[in-house]
Amino acid sequence: MPDGSATAKALNYSLNHWEALTHNLLDGEVNVDNNSLENLIRPWAMTGS
Repeated sequence: MPDGSATAKALNYSLNHWEALTHNLLDGEVNVDNNSLENLIRPWAMTGS
């Protein structure tokens, strides 16, 4: 796999952010997704202010 490929970039990102990506495995209170947060900020994002 070439170093600049999308797969290589994704793997590097995962390895560099491993602690944050696996935090929910140690703490069941941590949500796996951020949909609820995105729904809260959507009104501000849609108005552009």
